[in-house]
Parts: sequence; structure tokens; C-alpha cells
Amino acid sequence: EWDSMDQKPGRDFTAELQKAIRKRGMKFIATFHHAFSWRYFEPSYKFDGADPKYAGLYCQAHEPGAEPTPEFLAQWLGKVNEVVEKYEPDLTWFDFGMGDEKRKCITPEYRLRMFADYYNWAVRNNRQVDVAHKHPDIHQHTGILDFERGREDRLTPYPWLTDTSVGPWFNQKSSPYKTANDLVDVLIDIVSKNGCMLLNVGPAADGTIPREARQLLFDIGEWLRVNGEAIYKTRPWKVFGEGPTKNTGGGFSERKDKSYTSKDIRFTRSKDSRILYVIVLDWPDKQMTIESVKIANTKSGERIQLLGHDGDIGYSVNNEKQLVIQRPDILPEHRPCQHAFAFKLTGFEIELYEAE
Repeated sequence: EWDSMDQKPGRDFTAELQKAIRKRGMKFIATFHHAFSWRYFEPSYKFDGADPKYAGLYCQAHEPGAEPTPEFLAQWLGKVNEVVEKYEPDLTWFDFGMGDEKRKCITPEYRLRMFADYYNWAVRNNRQVDVAHKHPDIHQHTGILDFERGREDRLTPYPWLTDTSVGPWFNQKSSPYKTANDLVDVLIDIVSKNGCMLLNVGPAADGTIPREARQLLFDIGEWLRVNGEAIYKTRPWKVFGEGPTKNTGGGFSERKDKSYTSKDIRFTRSKDSRILYVIVLDWPDKQMTIESVKIANTKSGERIQLLGHDGDIGYSVNNEKQLVIQRPDILPEHRPCQHAFAFKLTGFEIELYEAE
């Protein structure tokens, strides 16, 4: 009885969003935050939360630390399945409280039922779906591991997800916005480590996208217009990158991030491994030795290109067979983009350099 259809304004916002997102050919994600409500509202039971008529809002009143009841667990699962059946999301995303032993909100039985229900629904409807959650202890065989405002600090054999925001999660004027440079650099770092970015754009109170957020999206889009082939449909290389800047991994680690420099490099590759992308996270020096890349051999038509720039890029191979790229002389206003620069290597037999 506390949903937006039964209360003012009497609208199904999820249906409206789903329709608008599908119309634009985008993937539709449903996020769930209600698992932790069993613990979150426990302080309210000293006040109006103890009134049974508010159980639909605060959950059933219970002693702090009490085990979740079968009624609560069934309601949790029922809400997930209702969204799946009604709105057909491509991805379901779960906040904390679903899998960790510390909070003990959702039992293993109901977790397994949720995964089974969603994946079986996908099979019946010939859909490709997945589940993102924050619980590494149940990660294997269940879905995609998610890091809120953080990311992996290594290359992983499994795909994973960062969820972060251009600034505030919602209409909160006290939270600062990030810079386009930081967002682009972090996107590249994520992709090089086999991850994806889920980027939040918090609306203003009237539902519009704030001017600062719009500009950040335009800036990211302009960078991707030039360099998208080094991101979309790529795969990680043998190592994620090289360079002096080391940032820690894990959830909520981005607050400790240090800015990347022209010495920091990330790698991606085409699916068939015929192309290697060397992405420098700022305008590089005139000569740039790629320490991780060993040129084992060259083929006919080998070339290096700077995405967005006409003409081939000069290179050499040093005594260690490492690649040395000759950066072109381009005035700042004539560079193909801002923030980070992608060099495309074609026609090379490339190995990972390992010092003897």
C-alpha cells in the first residue's frame, strides 16, 4: 500500500522508465534495496514502527537482531519476482543485505530461489540476463560481483561491475561532481581489468538532469566518439596496464583515488587479438616506451594509429624488443580528444615482456 500507484501521484514510474529506455534501444536494469529493510528499520520500533498498521512500511516489528520471518522472506522474493515478470529487466542489481552473514537478512534458501526464478524465467523467455550483487562469498556461479564507488585493483578472469555516480546519487547539492577526466580515466581502468561501469546520474528535485551532470555525459560521449573502438566489444589483454599510479581496490575505495598521469597506460584488445589498444591516460611524452609490450615479429602492413588523428604514428623497437611509440607533435587545440589517448596497434606479433 506504500507504492506510487496506491499513493500520490498514482503513477507506475518503473513502467514509464522501462518504456522510455526500451524505446531508445537501451538495456533496462531493476535495482533492489529492500533486503536490508529487515535491519534498517529496527530503531523505528521504539516509535511508530511498532504500530502494526505501518508494517508494510517498516516491516513487521521485531527485536533487534531477530532472524527474518518466513513472511518477510516470502515478501522479499515476491517483490523481486513481480518486477521480473512485469518489467522484464535485462539485469537485476542488489544492494547490501542479500548475501552477507553479518546482517543476516536473506537466508541461503531464499537467495537460491531468487537466482533460480530469474534465470529460469530467462530460459523460458529466451532472454540473456544476469544478477549483480556485492557479496564475494556467493559470487561464484551466481552473477556479477559489484563494487559500489570502487573497483578491482587487478585483472580478473571473471567480469565485474563498478557502480558509481557523476556526483550525488540523488538530489543532494552538498556532494561535488567529478571531472570528466577522472570519469574517463576510471572507465578505461575498469575495462582494462575486465569490468564494466554502471554510472548513476542523479536527477534534480523536478526530475531533470542537472546542467553539470549533462555536461559530464556530453564530455564522456565525445571521448567515446573518438575512442569507442578501444572500449566497446573489447577484451582485456594479458596485463591491465603499467605506470606509477597505484590505487586500492574494493568497495568505497574511490575516495582514496590518486589521479592518473601521462605515465599511466592501460591495455585492451579486439576479440580476435589482432589489435592491441594502448591507452595513455594523459598526453604522453615525445617518446614513450611501452614496457609491457614485446614485439616478437611484424607482419606486412603493420601500423600504429592514434585514434582520431590522420596518419600513421612512428615507432621503434629497443634492444629489449619493447615498443617505443613516437608521439606526434600536435597543439593542444588540435589533439583528437581530451583526457586519454588511444594508440591502435595492427599487424604486430605481440608478447608480454618479461625481464630475464
